[in-house]
Amino acid sequence: MALDSAPACERFLQFIALMQDNYWPFMIGLFVFCSLLFLTVIPLGTTVVLLAGYFFGVEAGLVQFAGLVLASIILFEASHGSDPAQLEQALAPWRRLSRFARLARQYGLVFCIVMRVAPVIPSAVASLGASYFGIGRRQFYAGIVLAGWVRPLFFAWAGSQAANLPVCT
Repeated sequence: MALDSAPACERFLQFIALMQDNYWPFMIGLFVFCSLLFLTVIPLGTTVVLLAGYFFGVEAGLVQFAGLVLASIILFEASHGSDPAQLEQALAPWRRLSRFARLARQYGLVFCIVMRVAPVIPSAVASLGASYFGIGRRQFYAGIVLAGWVRPLFFAWAGSQAANLPVCT
């Protein structure tokens, strides 16, 4: 006995049409959701932008990037001002982590860029890490501008390419 996928495909296509007919409300919802998501360490950003890219195209990556910028500013500024000497003392028992913190502070812009491009590092960790390691505002914001858009746009593009697959034919 074969399963009939026609009803599920019909509902899926109706859902796509609903989302596309309500483009701006869904994009505003995506921005709010991503802004809140990036305030946490819940690793859903890639999944969300892949799906949003499927439904809305690469523009969804720009919306997610805007949410990332807002959340990053909030987290960085809320936790900014940590004392590097105090951090060094707290990390003293862990030599490698202590050395990593020193290198991050010394090469702040590179640290920020790597943290933004690495697909396994949540945005909140990148923002809080930059703040706690004593990276300056200028380097932090330059890192967001130079590399923060890479993941959202790449994964939105990848999701948009999946829209070309013959899912319901």
